[in-house]
Amino acid sequence: MRKKMFFAQEIINMIKLLLVEDDPILRYMIRSGMEDVVGGYEIVEAANGSEGLDQWNENRPDIIVADVDMPVMNGYKMVEKIREVDNMIPIVFASAMDQPSDVMRGYEVGVNNYIKKPYSPEELDAHVQALLRNIKGGQMENKTDIYTVGRLKFNAKKAELTTSEGQHVPLTMLESQILRLLFLHIGETVGRDTILETLWPDVDYFYASRRLDVFLTKLRKILSIDSSVSISTIRGVGIKLNA
Repeated sequence: MRKKMFFAQEIINMIKLLLVEDDPILRYMIRSGMEDVVGGYEIVEAANGSEGLDQWNENRPDIIVADVDMPVMNGYKMVEKIREVDNMIPIVFASAMDQPSDVMRGYEVGVNNYIKKPYSPEELDAHVQALLRNIKGGQMENKTDIYTVGRLKFNAKKAELTTSEGQHVPLTMLESQILRLLFLHIGETVGRDTILETLWPDVDYFYASRRLDVFLTKLRKILSIDSSVSISTIRGVGIKLNA
């Protein structure tokens, strides 16, 4: 009886990962590695972005790992469609692309992280665990996660801003995490390195810094709906939320 109970608990705690990859051999190798070598994963497969959308709708995975260059629908388009309705699910692009413009485009459409092909099952597991740990940690730190500044109300848990007129502005998971860090220290300067180490501890500093700049630009545009709220960069010091 005890073995059955532990086995049931193990199933409950498994990570459901949606793998979107057009190469069937690579898809098989990744699935085998995550399920049989690493363990603790249930892999749902899709061969392109269109199938990925269907599987995401049907299975509601914990995390998505997707190729970029795929037939029928590429990874960028798939992520754009997912982000229209889901700002929270973590998404990792697995790609051999290493041009800064390709990387930045991924972050702009809502990807949370990149892993470069080829990669080992253990390396992918490290990326997945880090992303899920960040989400869980953010949820545990503050039970309400609702902040008010100017005419804006920020719900970090729902990743959403609401104006005093009732206008709802959805945020991506990373936009919400960055904004939450700034709201927790409103009027103070948050060190740039502090943000990078909190959100992207295992990412190359140059790419993580470029990534942060992209998200800050997007957040400034979003916050422009309230002229009394702004984000400023203090050169050599950090980032400050002003209200």
